[in-house]
Amino acid sequence: MLKEKRMVNIYALINPINNNVFYIGASYRPKIRLIQHNTLRYKSEKFHHKQLRIIKESGLEAEILILETCNFKEVSFFEEFYMDLFASFGFHIEQLRHSQYSGGTKDYSIPKFSIQHTKRNTIIAKIETSVGGSHSIYKVEVNKDEYNEEEVKKILYAE
Repeated sequence: MLKEKRMVNIYALINPINNNVFYIGASYRPKIRLIQHNTLRYKSEKFHHKQLRIIKESGLEAEILILETCNFKEVSFFEEFYMDLFASFGFHIEQLRHSQYSGGTKDYSIPKFSIQHTKRNTIIAKIETSVGGSHSIYKVEVNKDEYNEEEVKKILYAE
């Protein structure tokens, strides 16, 4: 499988207000994933979504630190390793303990993407997904002059 041959980056999200690590993730393209974290409007009460809202409300953006590059089959191990490592340092890490990359999540739905053009010259894009029984909706609203539909899809589907 092509995905299994690509290298995956394990990363930490950092709150620039207090320099605390608050989330460990994995992505093929971490720079695009960071844009996604910083531009999506998270409405859930998950810890890292609350942190992203607080950061955005303060006029800042989360920062990313690449921790490891590994193959597809090692993602779950390294995500959990770094969750435990940063938690042992006293950082508050509150998230699922299994990775969709390694097949750890059996109850994972294929994301549903929808896009809407508004009269205000904006594009509203939405992606809905379910992981482990938890349903999430991610939404981004952008100016049509700055982004086209394909660019919005890249942001929402960033890996």
